[in-house]
Amino acid sequence: MANEWFVNPAGLSRARLGQLLKQEELAKKAGVSPRSIRSYEKTEQRVRIDTLQCLAEALAVEVKTIASLRSRASGEPTTTAAPSTSPIPPRTQLETLVDLERAAGIEPATVKTARGPAETLTAKLLQDVLTAYALHDGSRFVLTGKVDGMRGIAPDEAKLLGSRGGVAARFHVVKEVVPGKPVGVTVHSGDRAHTTRLQKLYGKDATLVVRVVLVPGEPRDDGPGFSSFITRIAAKRPWTFAVEEVAEVEGARPAAKKAKRRAT
Repeated sequence: MANEWFVNPAGLSRARLGQLLKQEELAKKAGVSPRSIRSYEKTEQRVRIDTLQCLAEALAVEVKTIASLRSRASGEPTTTAAPSTSPIPPRTQLETLVDLERAAGIEPATVKTARGPAETLTAKLLQDVLTAYALHDGSRFVLTGKVDGMRGIAPDEAKLLGSRGGVAARFHVVKEVVPGKPVGVTVHSGDRAHTTRLQKLYGKDATLVVRVVLVPGEPRDDGPGFSSFITRIAAKRPWTFAVEEVAEVEGARPAAKKAKRRAT
């Protein structure tokens, strides 16, 4: 009796988010269309094994992580190999970027800002904040990258920034860690002038000074939080990078630094 592979929407979405990939980025890596990725994450459906293998390779996971094998007649899952018992999960895209950054000798530099010194946000510092955000409450960083996304936020989320709905917003900034290897960072703007400035810089390079801001009280899964470009809208994070300063990068993007040079 023939068997068929069915994509697991939740499994595919989790694997993609674990790699910090947008749907369009996964589509490009796997050689499929963005429309297909959106469809796969929306509803369970039959998928060719070669397509699943391309997706699994792009996500650095096993096929069974994102799909299940079923009997064509019954539609019931067939017996598959036992899940991997390896205690080490697949490396994420950010972990790979941290490795590349370390190999290039890139370290955070200290920059003078209007509110005092701040470090450039490297992949390692981003990893540190994502891992233990409460340890970095109030920390300030300088982020340079292309503003390539913007979304409005709900009034309750805006209040966490001391702002209001229709003024506060979130922006996606893409920073190149090493040549050809970018990472996306979500930042939130609560100030009218900052939001306006970032809207004008959409599609351009900008330098931002951001500060780690936490929601008040003990964070809860069902509590208040900040929306992100790498998580579902319903899964809000209990912290964000709040914008303090915005400046356009003059001229073309600078050439990549050689190894052993500091990040800018």
